[in-house]
Amino acid sequence: KDKGLNFQYGKDPETELIESQVLEQCKMYVAALRLADDFGCDSIGIQYQQGLKDLAPASDLVEGSLNNVDRPPVKSADGKRVLFEGEALPHFNEVDECAGLDGLVTYRLWRKLGFDPENTLHDLRWGAEFNGEYVWVLLISGAAPPAHFIDGWKGASSLRQPPMYFRLGGGSLRGVSKPGHIVWSRVFVEGGDLHIDIG
Repeated sequence: KDKGLNFQYGKDPETELIESQVLEQCKMYVAALRLADDFGCDSIGIQYQQGLKDLAPASDLVEGSLNNVDRPPVKSADGKRVLFEGEALPHFNEVDECAGLDGLVTYRLWRKLGFDPENTLHDLRWGAEFNGEYVWVLLISGAAPPAHFIDGWKGASSLRQPPMYFRLGGGSLRGVSKPGHIVWSRVFVEGGDLHIDIG
């Protein structure tokens, strides 16, 4: 909130975002960072859709925040250390481990090259021939970091996720993406071996 994120609060928890839903998401954010620290993880996935959807608000706000270098600080349970200070904790959506490996390698490579390291998973939804070229349709995941948005946190907003998929509510993390080039990559297992496509 101090960074300028616009929470679009309402009063009806069934259809609108309310503060208690966001506070539950904050607990998930703290828990994710502490779990990653406790177990020595460099990346983490939250099994939300089929695992936590009936137990907790949506994880999107948490995921996007984890993927951002400039994010709210979290201390270790004993209060002695700030966890992953000055770093994102790359998040892989729905515990897609190949996406997690891809995100972590990309993060580290971009850090070494001096680029902004934030990255995210996009879902490849559709592709078809159009005017002599093949066009892919990518849908952004809920884990998009504010660093990808025009004006960062100030350009981001959070509204309630749809009740049909997110019964317990919770806020999204959305914004208008910065224009420019993208680097895409895909890590996958084929024939028992790990492969990567990049372009």
